[in-house]
Amino acid sequence: MTVISNDQKIKEALKKYCNEVNRYFKAGNIESSYNKPVIDLIQSFGCTAHDFSGQRSGENGENIDIKLWHADENINDIPSFGAIEVKKVGGEDDRARKQILIEAKKYGNVILTDNLVWKFYDDKSDKMYNGFVLLKRNSSNEFEVDDTKIELFISSIKNFILKRPNSIKSSNTLAIYMAEYAKTIKTIVFSILNSGKNDKPMYSELYALYSKIKQELLPDLRIKEFSDMYAQTIVYGLFIARYNDPSLENFSKGEAIANLTKESHLLKQFFQHVATSDNLHPTLDSTINKLCDLFSLTDLRELLDQYEKRDAIVHFYEDFLGYYDLKQKKEFGAYYTPVPIVDYIISMVDEMLVNEFNINNGLANNDTTTITVKCDEYVKGKTVKNEKKIDVPKVAILDPACGTGTFGAEIIK
Repeated sequence: MTVISNDQKIKEALKKYCNEVNRYFKAGNIESSYNKPVIDLIQSFGCTAHDFSGQRSGENGENIDIKLWHADENINDIPSFGAIEVKKVGGEDDRARKQILIEAKKYGNVILTDNLVWKFYDDKSDKMYNGFVLLKRNSSNEFEVDDTKIELFISSIKNFILKRPNSIKSSNTLAIYMAEYAKTIKTIVFSILNSGKNDKPMYSELYALYSKIKQELLPDLRIKEFSDMYAQTIVYGLFIARYNDPSLENFSKGEAIANLTKESHLLKQFFQHVATSDNLHPTLDSTINKLCDLFSLTDLRELLDQYEKRDAIVHFYEDFLGYYDLKQKKEFGAYYTPVPIVDYIISMVDEMLVNEFNINNGLANNDTTTITVKCDEYVKGKTVKNEKKIDVPKVAILDPACGTGTFGAEIIK
């Protein structure tokens, strides 16, 4: 797995890159001068980049400026996994756009940038699958990083350089890759919804889903929270589809979506724009396809048999969340308690209810009891009261740090 630098280091490299762009633009805006700043920026993500602008052969696919390797690869033995074509500021033209499509066929993954706009291409289509303005002019007529695009840039580059494994042999590796793709999806969705371009078909379905959940379920739902919800739903939904896939020879989003949309109307809406070919968002589509390719590398049931008595689908989420958002994992209390310990605690509580509190059937008791509780003041006859009697279960089971629900599930059993 490619080692990726922490985001703070990348942000510092991005700031330095912006300063270099300003310096070379003022010095004459010479195209070749931007290669080193781009190389330094890309290498802050943990990959290896080399300038090949002076070694061009003139053959198709050999006119690229920068070639990329993963950090653990020997550049003399392994072909580059991707490449970058660098233009001077404002230097992108029709010739560059035609040339980059040829480069995409050769390298599989390529970037075209004039340092202000970054565009991403692969060998699966003749159109860019991702693109955005990274640097913009400020009031002093200098270039500065667009703060709203920083997370999108970081996520897009991480996804671009992520090394596809030849196989998945551990659940830990699977969780790491799933988390990286989920982060990319979250950032893309946030960028779409935050752009205000809800008039486009590929955007309108996301807006409609966000609005529906906000209106019917979560009135205080913010775009950032929805983007997180969406990313986890898509990634884990595809994981479940693959886990239950009877045909291990192949796996695609079409196959997965056909099964997932049978589960619930809400889940169907989450996948609707992914399933509708006319309204596919290219960046989301590319990321989801990569995720499906990842799942096709392994038999998830065999991979997750380590969980023994644990519900693999439920408890693998704990591992995934730890890599996707550790802070969220802590807030959710998503930590697994081993089943033998859970069984012991439950059996002791059940025994205590029967022997010390004389409650028939212990945890399985369904009787109710009447208690008095405080309430808003009301008038009964000529008396003002602030208490009332209510019936409650004699045995109530509370789990305020429910996490993945192990206690509740074992109690039901």
